[in-house]
Amino acid sequence: MGLHLAGAEVHDLKAALPTLESIQVPRRHGRPRCRPHALAGDRGYDSRKFREYLHRRGIRHSIPQCNVKPGCQRHYRARTHREISSHRWKVERFFAWLNGFRRLGIRFERYSDLYLGFLYLAAIIICLRRLLQ
Repeated sequence: MGLHLAGAEVHDLKAALPTLESIQVPRRHGRPRCRPHALAGDRGYDSRKFREYLHRRGIRHSIPQCNVKPGCQRHYRARTHREISSHRWKVERFFAWLNGFRRLGIRFERYSDLYLGFLYLAAIIICLRRLLQ
């Protein structure tokens, strides 16, 4: 899981790159894996540069195309993969579980380091709850 803390006015696409770069999956041997196998995004991530970035890193993606005004043509065809998109609900469910932590939803913390620490703690609690069921 990768987390990146940004302001509320920052567009999702600008925060996507630092979030992807924060992912580190430990392995038994060697250095941790630093890229996911696939990415499921919503229409806010529809950008040619972002798609090219994912293609260069070898990350499969499922990003639907934004609605385009008549007369404006896209020079690429957006593809969505059902097997990737079918798991997007898990991400939305995780955000709903995060909203259950009042301290995170209202943001009482003045310092971003403390808020990020509580965010990691909430993620750990959510994972433990799922494992203990």
